[in-house]
Amino acid sequence: MPALWTATMWLDDITPEDHSELGVNRLIWQYRGDQPRLQAFLHAHLDQLQSVEDVAFDVLVGMWPLTAVGEQLDILGRIVGQDRGELVDDAYRLYILGRIFVNRGDGQLPQFIELMEILGLETGLSIREYWPACIEVNAVSITYPDVVGDLVGDLTAAGVLCHFVHSDVAQSDTFQTSAVLGTEDTDADTGLAAVGGAVGGQLAGLREY
Repeated sequence: MPALWTATMWLDDITPEDHSELGVNRLIWQYRGDQPRLQAFLHAHLDQLQSVEDVAFDVLVGMWPLTAVGEQLDILGRIVGQDRGELVDDAYRLYILGRIFVNRGDGQLPQFIELMEILGLETGLSIREYWPACIEVNAVSITYPDVVGDLVGDLTAAGVLCHFVHSDVAQSDTFQTSAVLGTEDTDADTGLAAVGGAVGGQLAGLREY
């Protein structure tokens, strides 16, 4: 997944300050000693500022896709145009990030790779272009192929045909053929043997956009 999405980014840089302590520490040295009235005056005003900042920070954290949960994620999803469906929070969070990326994309080939990296689906990924205007995206271990397919289709540029080939199993468990004629099963889980008969793995699904 790109570094862009792997950390809270700016949240680490804007953690709330303790404004009461900060205000007292900014007093010149002769007023930092036994000055209870002055310090009480500062705390009374600075605590109000603290409460405002604490609420603002809670809003930022609550409405940032990497930290939002539950209803906050639903709100973000509605804003960017990504339905939750049956997605749990952890999955929905990734697809919201994917939708944000798609909304800003223009369908260039590298963007399909970036999208799948955001979704954590880069393993076993292959993307090909075909003349005159066709792209094929092959992905494995897809838990929500319809959701991923919609994102891939929406990222595809106008006038371009997109084939989304997907499987919900790992690449090693997808259908293959025997590499050497005349041998027994090359892979007991996925191979189609020349002699031993069919023991093939799962066929991939296909969606066209």
